[in-house]
Amino acid sequence: MPSRGAWGSFTQFPGIGSPHAEVWIYDLTRSVKTRLTFTTAGFVIAVAWAPDGGRVAYTEVGNRGWKMYLKEAGGSRKQQELVSSGTIINIVNDWSRDGQYVLFSAAVSPAPVSLYLLPVKGERKPKLFLTASPFPILGARFSPDGTWVAYLSPESGRVEAYVTSFPNASGKWQISSDGAHAVRWSPNGQALLYERMDGNIVKVPFAAHGNNAEVGAAQLYVNAHPRATTSRESWDVAADGRIIANTDVSESARAINLVVNWTAGLKK
Repeated sequence: MPSRGAWGSFTQFPGIGSPHAEVWIYDLTRSVKTRLTFTTAGFVIAVAWAPDGGRVAYTEVGNRGWKMYLKEAGGSRKQQELVSSGTIINIVNDWSRDGQYVLFSAAVSPAPVSLYLLPVKGERKPKLFLTASPFPILGARFSPDGTWVAYLSPESGRVEAYVTSFPNASGKWQISSDGAHAVRWSPNGQALLYERMDGNIVKVPFAAHGNNAEVGAAQLYVNAHPRATTSRESWDVAADGRIIANTDVSESARAINLVVNWTAGLKK
């Protein structure tokens, strides 16, 4: 998903490229797109940019499984594998605001997909953060102040958005009630945005009171209808609260040109 690096106006785009979906970094000032990853037999499915904008964590799906890697955003160094054993289906979700942890979804067989924290420095040993056994947890995002985590889980019977505290997952507040495909925080942390199954993005007020939270009534935010991509969600929230989304061309804008009697033109 698009992000803004601290070292300049850059946006990262996973899921573009041929024949493999790769990570590209686009310089908004110079209008230059640079390829960051080079997979050989797979594709990139998830990306998270470090808070300082200097590094990128991403998940590559290939013949070796679902692997997480770390790479300098400038492309100056080789990629480093973040988790080599112990977990499977490793999907990068987000990077903690202090830059210390990568939040990722993974499973330790036979347990379901849960949320893990991986220290970026030191031993880099994964630590279980949150599980909803036997239900999987995906699509987690840190709040702007780094004290809350929003995530998706089907524990109610369909996928909904929830919030829990960080660094200790104590308490659970349900954000959506009509199904959720993706969830994001507003830039000021005072609301959450989630994508409904019908493509509309809904805004829900959120207020923290110590270890407790107050969730307001949902209201329609934007009719975005993002198009699903190999990088899962295809929308994000800009620093000013606007939505950037990868959408299909509307049906009304599409046209088919039909050429009749085309053989007559060959005789001219």
